[in-house]
Amino acid sequence: MNQKQKKKTDNNTPLLITVNPDNGKLNPKANKIKLNFSSPVTDIDFSQLQIKEDSIVKPFEKKNLTLNKQKLQAEVDISYPENVDSLFLIIPDSTIKDFLNNYNNGLKERFTVKKEDDYAILSGTISTEAKNYFFELLDEKYKPILTLKNPKKYELNFLNPGTYYIRILVDVNNNGKWDNADLTKMIQPEPVIFYKEKIGLRANWEVRDINIEF
Repeated sequence: MNQKQKKKTDNNTPLLITVNPDNGKLNPKANKIKLNFSSPVTDIDFSQLQIKEDSIVKPFEKKNLTLNKQKLQAEVDISYPENVDSLFLIIPDSTIKDFLNNYNNGLKERFTVKKEDDYAILSGTISTEAKNYFFELLDEKYKPILTLKNPKKYELNFLNPGTYYIRILVDVNNNGKWDNADLTKMIQPEPVIFYKEKIGLRANWEVRDINIEF
């Protein structure tokens, strides 16, 4: 038993890793996979990480992975030719260590690469005198999936078929965020504007001229 395995067994609390996109599907232009860690990471054995395209294992370089400041999330840069249908991200057992000396269990995550025809395009313009605002694309459960700051026009590619909503959050006080009401100071929430209709998108479909004025 190597030292890493012994430490992980002694602590009995493996470092947990979740992967995004969690549906296992990449768009044709995607070049990043996100890893979420259950606790801050202190060490990664990059020589053990692998990207496998069909049956070809590609070497993994340290520059391909970037940790965020909190060391709770990492972005893995990948690239693949157009004819690749699937790939695997392989993280062997005891490759990544957290600040409590816990190590990960082995992870082998398969991703399928979708075709451009599987997606939709949404575009339009924003007309406003507001100086600062946030454009949000929401899914059918009103969960934000994309945010743009102060766009005058937008074109959103590689959207999955489904129902979407558009919400505008106006940053009136120009502090870089949308502020809710503050009852202690008798301050109203900053304005929120929804596009008048829900937007239905289908595969291999373009919806244009979704224009918003406020």
